[in-house]
Amino acid sequence: MDKHMEKMVAAGVVICIGVLAVICITVILVGSFVYLGGKPAPEMSVPVPAQAPEVTEAAAPSPTPLVSTVSTAIPIQVLNPFIISDVTTNNATGTCAFSLSLDPGAHPAELMKISVNATHADKDYGTVWRPSTGPVVWTNKATPDNGALNYGDILTITINLNNYNIPIDGKHIYFTIMYDGNAAETIDVNMSPAV
Repeated sequence: MDKHMEKMVAAGVVICIGVLAVICITVILVGSFVYLGGKPAPEMSVPVPAQAPEVTEAAAPSPTPLVSTVSTAIPIQVLNPFIISDVTTNNATGTCAFSLSLDPGAHPAELMKISVNATHADKDYGTVWRPSTGPVVWTNKATPDNGALNYGDILTITINLNNYNIPIDGKHIYFTIMYDGNAAETIDVNMSPAV
């Protein structure tokens, strides 16, 4: 009876070690996926012919923010060249505007490679702003103009949610700033319906 019991205990130990090995391997794989920033491949899009961006020299007055909460999320990439500031929302008109500039020491960013994607309630709305189609105010523009955002330049980007049927229902809207097809930073905006 003792030999039978020893075999049962030995089999139980082997099974426990096997289960622990599978759990450890799973934890390592999931941890490395999260650590390495596992994310879906960037959205494929049809190339748009280069056009001159709609640029105005004077800054437009910013809309009066209504009930809204804005916070900036952690950058998606380790090397994020952008600084996001002056985020304003106007719930009545359904617009969100923010200023985009370069981090000190960042290389100039070609304007035509910058775009903004939007996600709301787990629905991807794709690209909601690019220089050839969306309103932009470019201040402190470098001279001569080389078609790139240089350190000290400021782009004020305005996105009209109504143009993309993004609901203003108090749920979070995530705007992801893309550069050359890669995510650089995400802005978390919570716009409540106008009262």
